[in-house]
Formats: sequence, structure tokens, C-alpha cells
Amino acid sequence: MPTDRAQLSATEQANQHPLNQAAASFLRKTDWGASPHALYCLSLMRWGLDNGLRVKTIVEPAYLLLQLEDAMGPLRLTRLASGEALGEENLTAEHLLQETDPLDAASLLLESLLDNRAAMP
Repeated sequence: MPTDRAQLSATEQANQHPLNQAAASFLRKTDWGASPHALYCLSLMRWGLDNGLRVKTIVEPAYLLLQLEDAMGPLRLTRLASGEALGEENLTAEHLLQETDPLDAASLLLESLLDNRAAMP
């Protein structure tokens, strides 16, 4: 969670990205809700991990999310999850919103983030 004003502002700005807006719509269906002080796509992935979502990674997924958030910042991380950072948007807000269940949406987001991270040069 951001602690200084610059980071908070960056998070709030990143939350305006369509992918984060889509993630927020799923968060509102959960017991977590959508806090503007936390990156919506990360919050949805964390909620999924806390609610039974399992992925195969070498590094603990929750730890990996913290590392990526600290290293990349909120907007770059959002762009990585969508694929924009690689020059090809492979997960759009419209695609995410086709899911009906928050857990499925969290899974799609996390899989996209991990796949795109693995494809980074």
C-alpha cells in the first residue's frame, strides 16, 4: 500500500486505467471492496490468492506481487498486466469484464501478469 503522497497520486492515476477500472468492478463484488489507495488489479489478484486461487510459480505469488509493485510502480505494473508494456495489449478491460466471477477475473489478471513478466526482455 502506498505511503507517500507521490505514490498515492501515482496509484490513483493508475487506477484510472481501464484495466484497473474493470478490476474495481470485480472488487466491489467481494468482501474487500475497491479502495482508491491500492492498485485495483493488484488488490483483485491478492483477493484471489487469499480466496483459493493457485498458480504455479517458483516464487510465492503474493511475494512476487509485492516485488513487482515496488520495482515497477502502479502504472507500469498495470501496463505489464495488460501487455501494453510489451507493445501488445493482450488483456483489455473488455476481455476481463467478460468474466462473471471475481475469482476467475483474478486468475486471468494474475496469469496475464506472470506470462507478460516472463516475456519481458
